[in-house]
Amino acid sequence: MRWRFLEGDPRSELSYSRSISVLKAYPRVVRSSKEVVDLPGLGPKLFKMIDEFLKDGEIKEARRAINSPRFGVLSQFSSIYGIGPSTARRLYDQGYRTFEDLERYYDEWEGQNGKPSGTREALLLRDDLAQKISRTEVEEMVEAICKHLDSIQEGFQHTVCGGYRRGKEYSNDVDIVFSRPGIDPKQDRGMCQALVTRLQEAGLVTHVMLLSSFTSHHSPFSSRSSTSSQGIDTLDTALTVFKFHGEGRVHRRLDLIFAPWNVYWTAVVGWTGSTQFERDLRIWAKQERGMKFDSSGITRVHNSEQVFVHSEEEVFQVLGLPWIDPTMRNANA
Repeated sequence: MRWRFLEGDPRSELSYSRSISVLKAYPRVVRSSKEVVDLPGLGPKLFKMIDEFLKDGEIKEARRAINSPRFGVLSQFSSIYGIGPSTARRLYDQGYRTFEDLERYYDEWEGQNGKPSGTREALLLRDDLAQKISRTEVEEMVEAICKHLDSIQEGFQHTVCGGYRRGKEYSNDVDIVFSRPGIDPKQDRGMCQALVTRLQEAGLVTHVMLLSSFTSHHSPFSSRSSTSSQGIDTLDTALTVFKFHGEGRVHRRLDLIFAPWNVYWTAVVGWTGSTQFERDLRIWAKQERGMKFDSSGITRVHNSEQVFVHSEEEVFQVLGLPWIDPTMRNANA
């Protein structure tokens, strides 16, 4: 599945991802493809792979991909912030094979363009950013961040989303959605920027990879990716790197999201994930309810009317779905 993602075959990757998610959710050990023949999203090719794995303990196609030098390089490159599959393929086709090659490439890029590269910074931080974040550290980060936000403006509500909210013991990054109940969003315009600045002044945010708002986005670093290509919606969002003071502390990815109160709960659902769960939620909303769903709201497709909700449960009600606890949304393959 990841091979298809890296090679730019999103339709096939999505199909396999959904099928694997279905198998992961199956409540019993699969001993034959015949047991799962009636499950949604599975087809003859996957049944053959299931039986091959049960018989041989591996799938030859997957083994060939894993053993491919190209797969290894693309996997490494795409693990760096700011490098997606298409950029990884382009760099590979240009002859780059190692992180050291990439450092030289982005050094040259900075020299030619006269401004820093966010990807170059991410390369330097790769060992830190690759380390998982414990729930305890997530909570420590959130407490520190909220104290600084309160010093700017009190009254904000927040929800820690991502893997933390889905019950994961360790997270890749920390996603926090903020909103101030009952307040005109215009009053809080610029609050995301203000919090980032305060955290920078405190020496806690060391890098700002992207800062976006409803009307504009910018980064102090170069980026070939637009906000949409990075999965950024129309909410005020800051993608940053955070680090506590003190020996032994490491850099952490921190995403700060500020949502108007009338779309707070759709933002919480959207940023909770998982990626596969969100994909299927958007498809369901469009195909079954005639609606567009993303983190910034729910809209009826036929007249562009926005539907506002007052709780996370109501998001599911509007979409015609039963409530699904965040811990049950780990649908990624």
